[in-house]
Amino acid sequence: MVVEIMISVVCVYNNEKIFNNFLLKSLKNQNAKFELIGIDNTSNEFKSAAEALNYGGEKAANKYIMFAHQDVSFLTDSWLKNTEKLLDSISNLGIAGVAGMSESGRSNPERGRNIITHGRPPKAWPWGNRIQKPVPVQTLDECLVIIPKHTFDVLKFDEKNM
Repeated sequence: MVVEIMISVVCVYNNEKIFNNFLLKSLKNQNAKFELIGIDNTSNEFKSAAEALNYGGEKAANKYIMFAHQDVSFLTDSWLKNTEKLLDSISNLGIAGVAGMSESGRSNPERGRNIITHGRPPKAWPWGNRIQKPVPVQTLDECLVIIPKHTFDVLKFDEKNM
């Protein structure tokens, strides 16, 4: 059986130690195949985050492109596999992430939605509302976003206004 790679992981990093100890370490434990596009920006080669992310996204060869910060870790070995299944179940997916802001609620903490944990031992991020399934949001936090490749090919990051 051929296992299809569905996610290309793009990370622009400026601290190799953090990149290796967090994102890379947790990716090595995943039970799904993935493509890693690590972009070393320790020498500030790119003029903006948008330029660096577009550079990485253009190299991606898979169905989904995940843009992640260097300090992101996945707590389970099946995070990528479960995420692939979840993304495939969303018929009108535009962009997905792990934290965002809903339109409903009177204050920012009421509007916040996330699945983030942080610290050692990992604890649920207290800001906003925990989600158990995908929910529509108005905006996403850039710490981790996933975009279908066909969408990214049409709508890249804005290098002029970012």
